[in-house]
Amino acid sequence: MTFRVPAVSSNEVEMSENIEDKRDEQNWYFYRNARENPAVWPGLLTTTNREKTKLIRIIREIITIMYAQDRPQISAGNILQLYKRLVTWRKELPSMLGDIENGARTLPHVLSLL
Repeated sequence: MTFRVPAVSSNEVEMSENIEDKRDEQNWYFYRNARENPAVWPGLLTTTNREKTKLIRIIREIITIMYAQDRPQISAGNILQLYKRLVTWRKELPSMLGDIENGARTLPHVLSLL
């Protein structure tokens, strides 16, 4: 560790968790070469962005707790609560994003989320 605060965007992440958007239904095409008829999957862009927003909020809280100078010392309970939030977030990911543990096809932007 360098004992420096990690660089985190100062922009507040704004995305309504109840947003309904047609971008989930837009197709994503997996091209390997120009002659091939590409596989088509729903893009799931809105769902992926919604889940990334939730994850970024948890990460920001972790950074704030770990590096804030004006807070009292953190306890093991604080760390366990944050870990529980990460595990809960992962378990609650919508199944439509793909089941990577069981070899399901998963889109690249979903893989970056995982």
